[in-house]
Amino acid sequence: MPKHEIRLLSRDVNALIEENDMIKNLSGLPEAFQEIGRQLPTVQSTLQRAKTLAEDIPDVQETPQSTNNQAGDIQSQDKAEAPEILLANCKEKVKKLSEIFEKIAGESGKKNEFAFTIYQEYVTKHGKEHQVEILMGGVLKDLIDTIAHRVFQGKMKDEVDQLEKAREDLAKVPPSLPSSTLDKKPGAASQYGDNNRQYNHFGKGDMKNIQGHSFQSNGAMNFGRGVPL
Repeated sequence: MPKHEIRLLSRDVNALIEENDMIKNLSGLPEAFQEIGRQLPTVQSTLQRAKTLAEDIPDVQETPQSTNNQAGDIQSQDKAEAPEILLANCKEKVKKLSEIFEKIAGESGKKNEFAFTIYQEYVTKHGKEHQVEILMGGVLKDLIDTIAHRVFQGKMKDEVDQLEKAREDLAKVPPSLPSSTLDKKPGAASQYGDNNRQYNHFGKGDMKNIQGHSFQSNGAMNFGRGVPL
């Protein structure tokens, strides 16, 4: 019974809830952040219930390894689905969400940047699989598979239903970043600042924008004038 792993994950989710409280009122964050904030208490209550059951349910003795190849394959499959492994995967996704939340909380005030810009740059750098709705969806699935495992003896069906509903609600939320942003070619960068200014640079070379309408670049730069409103 993965008692220790449940305690560690519960601690991490508690920390994630606190980090969410730090950013939930920042303007510009996608709707997915709000939905995740609504779902985290359900995740935490599920872990609390699992922790209580883990204390009461005796540990399941491992079946001796069979020399039969077919039996060995079944045992390997069961081992791959073990709660300890599922919880470790879940913990890793929670850790990535925590990193995103911490980065937004730490830089949005310090650099006076929009929270959305910080999030966009993070996902662009680390990959689209780091979108918060994808990470949270993985957390929910890992947790569902964990508490549906035979070691919990079918005692967490209500929690499974709640988490399945949470996954459905999360799937209805618009993507936190448009696919056009994630499909940019390497070397492209976008930044959004006050007054809806946007700076783009494609290809090799550095580009620096300094307040006061001063620009420095090691590559070619083009400027155009928009149509006056």
